[in-house]
Amino acid sequence: MSPTFALEGSVTLWVGESMKLTYTDLYDYGCIYLWQGDYPVASIGLESFLKGARLNVTDFSLRILSVQYETFWRDVADYLSEHRDEYRENIPYFKQRLGLSDLDAEILALHFMGFCPEVIAIRLQKPLKEIRVVFDHIMKAYSDNKIVVNDSIFTEDPIALYDSADKYL
Repeated sequence: MSPTFALEGSVTLWVGESMKLTYTDLYDYGCIYLWQGDYPVASIGLESFLKGARLNVTDFSLRILSVQYETFWRDVADYLSEHRDEYRENIPYFKQRLGLSDLDAEILALHFMGFCPEVIAIRLQKPLKEIRVVFDHIMKAYSDNKIVVNDSIFTEDPIALYDSADKYL
């Protein structure tokens, strides 16, 4: 496992007593992550965050590491912490709709929450290779259920997925 705060494209937004907010832009999709020590607690997509906070990117940039916005960032961290386990509500649906195992459904639920594969690997303490194999299972489950997924944001080589999709139909 790589150190949690050394993810490529990661920027520290705020540091509290035991928590930290980072912004990470992986696969052209930005997320704000809440970390508690070395543990990834929760995530929210940048667009959802900006909309919910009624901010634009300029305002967001001005608040990064600004002492003036300590209360704002603490509130964001508290909100993310409070909603940290809501992803679990989706697990039964993914299991039933896609026929996924418990682990595969949990990984998909975390992904829907905004976790990238690298952070999922850290959270579940599993090798990244294993998480990527699960994403292959998930894509096959979507295909088997005739669900078209545009996963280009999260996939390093999306064309490879589309080229091989016909073998599942």
